[in-house]
Amino acid sequence: MAPDAPDVRLFLFGTPFGIACHQRGLVPLHASTVEVDGEAVAFTGASGVGKSTLAAAFQRRGHRLLGDDVAPVQVNGEQALILPGIRRVRLWEDSAQAAGWDVAALEPCRVGMSKFSHAPENSFAEAPLRARAIVHLERQPRSVGEASFRRLRGRQAVRRASDEIFRLRSLRALAGDAEALVRSARLAGAIPQHFVLTRPHRFEDLDTHVDMILETIRRDG
Repeated sequence: MAPDAPDVRLFLFGTPFGIACHQRGLVPLHASTVEVDGEAVAFTGASGVGKSTLAAAFQRRGHRLLGDDVAPVQVNGEQALILPGIRRVRLWEDSAQAAGWDVAALEPCRVGMSKFSHAPENSFAEAPLRARAIVHLERQPRSVGEASFRRLRGRQAVRRASDEIFRLRSLRALAGDAEALVRSARLAGAIPQHFVLTRPHRFEDLDTHVDMILETIRRDG
């Protein structure tokens, strides 16, 4: 297998990349990240909740991407910087089609897999950006109803940020539980805004959700 084969990249850009971040004192978030008004906004949540799909919707609206799936964060005192990460976005076929991608021209993430990797030209930020907000995505049980925001503060923000640290178990094994808690608290304290966005899974609502996020973080900033 070639060293740059899709299967190899899929492996290297996951756990090994996350552990390397932990070893260097960075905090990797399980997140897709975009630029808004010169700052970074991270979308976190469980696998399949729509992080990459939402980031692709922002990119389609002219916002630059910082990375997909794993977001390295450097915490310097009261400020958190999100570093440019993996310069590819990975979407399942239905999400890729909703994003307007030509699936036939894309490389699958793994042989026989209906998930595709794409690196839109001139769409990635080149330098670290100050972290402005984390938006924790949750999916409504059914594809009905309207999207809603909830602001998190204090311990709630720390707890949710900790839950979204990529390979948190590896951090605990490398640095211990106490250090993992310290890094979680510093991360949460250095990011001004924390929200939970609960929304139905409907591709036709993506532009509406982009508008909601922009309005909320700009209003509450």
